[in-house]
Amino acid sequence: MDRRKFLELFEKQQQRTITPAEEQLLEKWFDGLQKTGLSDWDQQAVGDHAQLEAEIYNAVITRENNKVRRMAYPYWYGIAASLLLICSIAFFSIRNAKHTPSAPIAYQTSRTAYGEVKKIALPDGSEIWLNAGSSIRYPQTFGRTREIILNGEAFFEVVHDKDRPFIVHAGTLNTQVLGTSFNIKAYPDDAGAVVAVATGKVGVYHKGGATEFLTPGQAVNYEKHTGRIAKISTSIADATAWKTGRLVYRNVLLSEALLDLYHKYGVKVGVAASMRHCRIYGTFEHDRLEKLLEMLSYSVNGKVIKTESGYEIRGKGCN
Repeated sequence: MDRRKFLELFEKQQQRTITPAEEQLLEKWFDGLQKTGLSDWDQQAVGDHAQLEAEIYNAVITRENNKVRRMAYPYWYGIAASLLLICSIAFFSIRNAKHTPSAPIAYQTSRTAYGEVKKIALPDGSEIWLNAGSSIRYPQTFGRTREIILNGEAFFEVVHDKDRPFIVHAGTLNTQVLGTSFNIKAYPDDAGAVVAVATGKVGVYHKGGATEFLTPGQAVNYEKHTGRIAKISTSIADATAWKTGRLVYRNVLLSEALLDLYHKYGVKVGVAASMRHCRIYGTFEHDRLEKLLEMLSYSVNGKVIKTESGYEIRGKGCN
């Protein structure tokens, strides 16, 4: 390969316009060149010389390109020859950097058992209250973003950092903030998810959808099967009552309330077909599952039946 062709391909590689065939040609040429005198550079750290070489190369190329029409080819070849070694070194550095594996990210996973609520401190000083039957996964050291994976329910108090957004991934739903407090309920077996804001401003979006911005006293209901997000007004005290062991329901389906009991106690409770569309209103506070079931069934004119597999709420239906 002549020098002019080499410089042409090298520049195309830097601009990411090189074709696979051209890059293969360049790789083959450098492999041959490496065997004749540049192999030592493969053993050196990229950071020691790559930046300086790139700056020299770009500066000279830019300056000489402005003059090339006035130059005789022999003079241009002289410049090319002087740059050949620098370009070669830069090429090897870039190629080696691409193949150097980055250090694996160390992650921390925290889980709660049925009936357990846990407080967790994150590396940036933010705090999480993790509800029963939930888990979070996060890097032990945050990078340019602070990203958390949530399965279940949690309340977040996020330390403000304008340069590093805090992002919670809960299934296909994503919540992004800079510094605020909010609650996310997103159990995998729930039909939807709810994000409620206590302080600050929160952006909520799902894959391919627009972002909904929430302020204190606002929430979004997310329907998994449709991808629909609806903004509503809410009581953050009701949304976070679980932190103190209470269950607060305002026009909630009985079947959804029983899912909460499953997450809290690990016991599934069946519902008769006649009771599936009954709705719950009220505050329920008790440690014993049987007592909670009695109160819930009473509120919908039903009755708790002990079965071989657990419990079932039966009745003639609700008004």
